Amino acid sequence: MASERLRRVVIGVGIAERGDDAVGRAVAQRLSGTLPGDVEIVECEGETTALFARIEGASAVYVVDACVSGAPPGSIRRFDATEAPLPDLGASVSTHDFGLAAAIELARALGELPPRCIRFKPSECDAAMARYRRGGFEK
Repeated sequence: MASERLRRVVIGVGIAERGDDAVGRAVAQRLSGTLPGDVEIVECEGETTALFARIEGASAVYVVDACVSGAPPGSIRRFDATEAPLPDLGASVSTHDFGLAAAIELARALGELPPRCIRFKPSECDAAMARYRRGGFEK
């Protein structure tokens, strides 16, 4: 487990077919190949157990997950889950998909919350995602 505790993970959350909801996945794709080789880059749709599996045993987790916050489009909110529970800014209402906040709180309850766990929430990125899909972002 000691070697696993050195794992650093970037998780891009979103559903590709849902416009700006896919911004987390787009960030993960753009980071691929740009970070040190020991940083794991993951894309997922946000299902709680899949997220928990990626969080468990990591030393640092950075999550990018879009939100609707009322902030200006493209604003990015940053939350440190090691300091306080995450505000639930868009949890799923499905009974089988509790979302990121639930996965992080489950990790906290089980003593598996990484020493560093940061959530980035870009707000209302439809225009940026349209540009990304046209190939408009550079690494």
